[in-house]
Amino acid sequence: MSVAGIAFLVLIVVAFVAILVDVFRHRLEIRGAPRLALPWVALIASVVGWSLVTMLASGRVLEFFFASWMLLIGLVSAFVYVAEGIYSCAVLERVDLPWTRRWMGLPGREPAGSWRTGLAWTGVLVAGAVLHSLLLFVATRPKASDDLRRILEETGARDASWWNAALSSLVVVIAPAVAEEIVFRLGIQSFVARLLRMRPGAAPISIVASAALWALGHARTLEPEWVKLAQIFPIGLGLGLLFRRWGIELSMLAHATFNALMIAASGLGFAPT
Repeated sequence: MSVAGIAFLVLIVVAFVAILVDVFRHRLEIRGAPRLALPWVALIASVVGWSLVTMLASGRVLEFFFASWMLLIGLVSAFVYVAEGIYSCAVLERVDLPWTRRWMGLPGREPAGSWRTGLAWTGVLVAGAVLHSLLLFVATRPKASDDLRRILEETGARDASWWNAALSSLVVVIAPAVAEEIVFRLGIQSFVARLLRMRPGAAPISIVASAALWALGHARTLEPEWVKLAQIFPIGLGLGLLFRRWGIELSMLAHATFNALMIAASGLGFAPT
């Protein structure tokens, strides 16, 4: 494992333990809030469930059980991060999951700006992220790492059947977007911002911290690793700003759209595969 991979593993474990302890300490204030995670947990389970079905159908029973346990752990963890995010955003008087609250009929803080403006900035962020990525790849010519190739093969994104490949690509597009935004923006960014709320510059520090940790988690997907860090870190800053202003749903939308466009660019030969 690379230095970036080890650093990410240590930091994400430390962050999760700290957040878990914090959620337990404030369990009375948080009680009932994790239900806002239910729609997103169900979405992740249904999307990832497709790859589990194909895995079992292909006779990879051992991998199926291992992946199922990992999915279960991830879904339980999502409730912890959502609980932390909701509590921290309440303390900070910021938006958390405004669209989800509206859909579930629950009260909550609304974004300061209009939804049209938020969607417009989402489009700007996605367009800038794709352009930045393609220009970086043209300049550096990176190669997909063995880890990335294995992920694509395990999800079936390289399957000869276009139908299976299309469905399996949803795992790469939707699941990471929802799960990672819950973990890094709603959970970790909000947690850090609350811890530092009495200090000047707390908001920028929390955005930078979550973006840096998010970038470290992606470092092993390209060779050389620094290219992935240079690609992902500024995108993480943009997602952090989007979340802080309009809530987690728009950062999920931006993330998923970016993933879809990069998979399309990869299929056309403009991104490493």
